[in-house]
Parts: sequence; structure tokens; C-alpha cells
Amino acid sequence: ACWLIGNMYDLFMTRYMLTGIVPLTALGLTSVVLALAGNGGLRRAAVGIAAVAIVAWQAVFGWNLIATTEYRGFTKFLSGFAQEVRDANGVLLCEYSRVGAPLEHMFGIPTLGLDNETRSDYSKAIDAWGLVLKAHPGKRAFFLTPFQAPASDKFSMRLVKSGTAVYPRLRSELFRLPGKAGKGDISLDLYEMSPVIERWTSLPYVRCLDAGNMGLKGFGGERVRRWDISGLQVGPEAVAKVRVESGKEPGGEWRLLMFFLNDSGRTEPVAPVLSLNGGEATASGTDWKHLAGDWWLMMASGSSGCISNVDVSARQDMLLTDITLEAGSACSSLKPVAEPGQEKTIKSQPWSGRWAGEACEFLAPEPGGGESWLLVLAQGRKESSGPVGVTIDRSGRVVVTADLRAGEWTWLAAPVKKPGPDMNGSGWYRVRTGPRAVDDNEAAVRLACVAVVQAPEQQAVGTDKTGH
Repeated sequence: ACWLIGNMYDLFMTRYMLTGIVPLTALGLTSVVLALAGNGGLRRAAVGIAAVAIVAWQAVFGWNLIATTEYRGFTKFLSGFAQEVRDANGVLLCEYSRVGAPLEHMFGIPTLGLDNETRSDYSKAIDAWGLVLKAHPGKRAFFLTPFQAPASDKFSMRLVKSGTAVYPRLRSELFRLPGKAGKGDISLDLYEMSPVIERWTSLPYVRCLDAGNMGLKGFGGERVRRWDISGLQVGPEAVAKVRVESGKEPGGEWRLLMFFLNDSGRTEPVAPVLSLNGGEATASGTDWKHLAGDWWLMMASGSSGCISNVDVSARQDMLLTDITLEAGSACSSLKPVAEPGQEKTIKSQPWSGRWAGEACEFLAPEPGGGESWLLVLAQGRKESSGPVGVTIDRSGRVVVTADLRAGEWTWLAAPVKKPGPDMNGSGWYRVRTGPRAVDDNEAAVRLACVAVVQAPEQQAVGTDKTGH
């Protein structure tokens, strides 16, 4: 049996053999050993020594398989969450079915498990969950997830408990049994669910698309890696020069959004400095926001004056990747002028992206009061022969449309319409893409992040005695 297990090249896919084939094989081999031993004393001793030697050989080289108990202590970790739900006489909606199963069968909590790996749309399950709660008004509802904070247009979520479990794990190896032991971890967040919908009041709202599907519909599997990010190097000795195409210079109200990837090593980089029209114009409002990971956003706005060029400088090295200019009701993407050697491609820190298939949607807030912007980080499929068209609409109304360069990540930006009386402060945005990149079964666009940010309020800007 040990020899057979050692020849299983894919332990993940063949682990089910451990419950059937391996025990039967062990019994069969035991029968063979007993048959070979016979009645002779010397023969029996030789067979016994050989069997002990085989087991000892496997024990020496597979000690971690024998001594490691994976997920040790995980049941005790789950008991804290179970106690929270049990004390409230609650029922549980669990996004990870492998966690939901022990909560129901070991702790006796009524649980509905959501399998995020095979179900990319929870709509029917969420509707059914609402009917369950109406049928049992005395029960309090909870939601448990190992992923990021859930978004929902049917329930409000209040965080009641968080925790992280660290446990022993065998390290997977290609085409061989795991030979080394390590540590694994999982973080869980427990939310109390309320059918009373609360409006989103705090911005920015930032959601990086991990493996969770609450607030998403139709997205493909998660892909985590270090991505190639291209842009213009901006720093103490490198200035990015942005020119507005002739005839498109904003003459009235305008807003400028610049996206930076911080590769300086500083956790909180200082905001870049903008020089408008060579210092002859000023912005009436600016804001420097952290989005997610190493991504930062500079927003500037003005209400008068013709803006034809912008010089961007910074105290530390950063990568300027995308620029969006809104003038009047039109948005356009600007391309900075690259000096020799200023264009640069770097490897980002690991983050995830997910394919956006047909009928793919995401939920985002639409807060009232003030202007807000929808930001989406998207990538055209690398195998595409040319630019990939992508359109994001809300109830049939086009919010943003763009052509994505194949294999490059791009920030899309568009102002969010204030919610009307029939909206609850959130909306489902649909992602529609151009022709398939390779064939009809493969998505052409991958999304990594969705954000909604508040635009800065315009304010009077002057200069001090030194001219700053």
C-alpha cells in the first residue's frame, strides 16, 4: 500500500483512493504476506523481517506523512464562531462549503453552504435565503466567509467576529508525495445579516476581486500572480509631461485622474506635484488616495481656465500608468510624452484577477451627495491580436467604454450618476466585451479591482510668500 501511494502522481485528484482502493490493497498484501510465511519458522521470520524493513523504509523517508496532522486545532478555532451563532439562536450562510459542513454536522448549526468554486452567481441562493428568514422570523441570520467583505443589495452586513487560524500543512510537490511540512492559515469573518438595506455612506469603496462571489455574477476563476505593469517613471529626477490634444483642452470645469503604482518601497508615498500650464494655472481641489496594494490615485479639479499641459513630478519613484480627463460631460484618456528611458515595466506584488465572461456583473455603491467616480482595473487578454473592446453599463446606460491593450492592465474611470428615488444606493454594473480573444469559450477581459471614490471638493487655492 505504501508503494502504491508513492506512485500516485496527483495526490489531490487520487486522494479518494485512500477510502477504497488502498485499504483493500493493504488487506490483499497482508494476505499475500501470510501466505508466503506459511508454517515454517525460518520462512515466517524472513517474511516478517522483510515487511518490517519495508514499513521502516517508508517511515524514514515519509515521516512527515505519518507525524503531521493537517488542520490540527481547526475544530477548536471554528467552535468560537459556532458559539457566536448558537448563542444568538441563529442560522448561518457560509460562502465556503468546506467550512460550512463541519459547522452544521459537528456543531449542529443550521447552515447553507455556498460553493464559490462551482457557483459564480449566488442570486437564487440569496433569494431562497431571504424566504427562509421570512419563514423563521425568530432566527437571526449570519454570514461567514474566508474572503473579503461581502457586498449585497439584499442584506446589510455587520461584522461581529474575525479570526485567523494557523495550522500544520504538508507542502505540495510536483509528481511526488509531499515530503515537507509547513504552516497554513485561513482567516474567517462572521457578519450578522439584516434585511434592512443601509446606504453606502463611507467612501472610498475598494474591492479587489478574490475568490469570493458575494456582489459578483458570472466571473471566472481567480488567478494570483505578479503582473507586468508598464508606465512612465516619475520621481525626483523624472518629470512626466502630459499634453492635451489640440481642440480638446477643457475651458470650463474639468477633473483629472492619475493612477500611480508605488514602487519606491515606501508604504505611504508623498503626493506628486502637478504643474498646470507651466505654473500659470492652478487646481481648485486635489486629493491623494490609496486604492489597493501599491496603487494610488491623484485627483485634481478646476472650474476655469484652459488646461493644455500638465507636468507631474514626485519626491519618490512611482510609475504613472493611466490618466483620465473629464471636461464637461466627456471623458478621454491621455498619454504622457515619454522621454528616452522613461518608459518602464516592473513586476507588481502578487494580486488576483478574474475573467469577465458573458453576462458578468459586479455590485458597486452609488452614494448620494457630491460627485463620485467608478474605477475599474482591467486587462485585455494577452493572446488577442489587437485591442479588446470593453463596455460597462448600468441598466442599459453606458458608463464607460474603452479599448484595452492586449496583456496590459488599464484603469478605467467614469463619473457615477447619483441614485434616483428608485435606487437603494447600489447598482449592478454589467461588463460587455468585444470579440472573443481566442475562441468562443474564452473571455477576452480580466478584472482585478473595482472602486468608487468621492471627488475632491473645489476650494480656493493661493500661494504663500515663497510662491508655493
